[in-house]
Amino acid sequence: GVPGHAHEEEHEGEEEAAISIGMERETFRSLMTRELDGPFEKFEAHLHIGEFSQTEFEGNMAATTFSHDVEDLKTELFNAPLYGWQGVLGLSMKTSDVTADGEEAYFPSSDEETNSLYIVQSRDMNNWIGEFAVRLDQVDLETTGISRDFDSFNMSAGAGYKLNQKALIGGSITASERAPSLIELFADGVHAAAKRYERGNASLDMETSIASEVYYRRSFEAGD
Repeated sequence: GVPGHAHEEEHEGEEEAAISIGMERETFRSLMTRELDGPFEKFEAHLHIGEFSQTEFEGNMAATTFSHDVEDLKTELFNAPLYGWQGVLGLSMKTSDVTADGEEAYFPSSDEETNSLYIVQSRDMNNWIGEFAVRLDQVDLETTGISRDFDSFNMSAGAGYKLNQKALIGGSITASERAPSLIELFADGVHAAAKRYERGNASLDMETSIASEVYYRRSFEAGD
């Protein structure tokens, strides 16, 4: 037989390559605001451009690379009171480009485009407060050979009553739809950081939910 210490000597020169991670992030944000006259009091435009990259090295070798590029433009019009209702009408357009490559890339490179239209309004009526919001989303998700499109609708409404200057009681109801994420649709591999195997389902449909809330809110000051 071969003595046990001989096996140890054979492996003394073998060492696992050190694992390190390199990350780079670049972000650009811009805001433009303009006061208006007429049915709309103000216009705002928000622009966000982001680039993120991560490389996992085993020794000096790049084993897995991940990048995420985002362009997000949001425009909003703030309306003057209309029959007592005041708030914002908005439009947003967002594109996302995700690239993954290497041994531990558990999802494919994918593109996502989301266009949204939304309105949020509120109104004070003596001691009563009313509010509602509506949002429409169009989501396009695409990877090699597979493309999914979703149209979602979200809405909420609520009302509150001021018991006094410090207390408010009220309730709200929300109906929402959510498109599945890129990971939920297209993942297929080992997620090393979470120590689990993840497999998406490209046939997933939208998630729907209805939620309600009843609340009592009170503000406190020193001495209360």
